[in-house]
Amino acid sequence: MSGDPALEKQTLEEIAKTFDEIRDLVLDKSRNYGVGKIFESPRLVPCLCADDALLTRLSDKIGRFENLLRGEHDRVGESLDDTARDMIGYLALWLTYRRFQEGISELNAERWREESPTVL
Repeated sequence: MSGDPALEKQTLEEIAKTFDEIRDLVLDKSRNYGVGKIFESPRLVPCLCADDALLTRLSDKIGRFENLLRGEHDRVGESLDDTARDMIGYLALWLTYRRFQEGISELNAERWREESPTVL
């Protein structure tokens, strides 16, 4: 592949298309479930933090992916490609959650600096 500009261009376009599809999927699902709900503790397991809940959902998808790779028949309309998209989506959400948490920490630090008396 290396050295063929047309093939390299096509490959990069396909990579971008794949990520665009996954972005759209994650945004659509976020709107369907409620934006930000993925970052809340699950209703049935409220003691589970959002970070762990995301990783649990990802773990379930990995198990599903493994089963499909081993030849399990798709019984629910979720193909290997659908499962891979969901896995990538959960990883993107996990990264987003980490950024969100870092932003909260930075915001809280800034508020603390603003509200704390200056020590001379």
